[in-house]
Amino acid sequence: MTSESDGDPFAFTETPFPLSSPSAGKQPLEVLESWIGQLLREGAQARAERDDSQAAAERDKERLLRDLLEVLDAFERVFVSVQRKEAQITPQMQRWLKNFRAAQRLMQSILEHHGVREMDTAAGEFDPHGQEIVEMIAVPGVAEGQILRQDYKGYWRLGKILRKAGVEVAGNSGEEAPSSARTPPFCG
Repeated sequence: MTSESDGDPFAFTETPFPLSSPSAGKQPLEVLESWIGQLLREGAQARAERDDSQAAAERDKERLLRDLLEVLDAFERVFVSVQRKEAQITPQMQRWLKNFRAAQRLMQSILEHHGVREMDTAAGEFDPHGQEIVEMIAVPGVAEGQILRQDYKGYWRLGKILRKAGVEVAGNSGEEAPSSARTPPFCG
């Protein structure tokens, strides 16, 4: 057998399986069965480690995507704020806004590339599966549980909820928001 140092890149570097039993009293078939069993155990362990590693990587990716959604929310808040003060926008500010919009579109494109899709949270009845209550507000004449406003968008990723939409709903003035409610991602 040659080695790679001899210039042969296709040379065998593994030690071949010994056909004669190194331990006294074992037949070659027993040694082979033992070796195969060990290889199967090592293969199963390697697959389990790979699966654990892939699951951890997927959790990390989802955490990163949720963080990127916070950046997307920040862009949205900037545009809403600027829209309220449209009369005060200078030509220089318009150029900056154009660049911010381009960055927002790029962020949306990256998220879409990774399977992130915006939820359709049309006004209607509160749905605890895809929405979380940010605030309950007593509004005369509005049925309890009706969505009044969406504070932040919800998103899907690969058929699973990545982030629920935060909504304000009509409710009894004496009630507190349920424990499932949380602070919007962009608030302290």
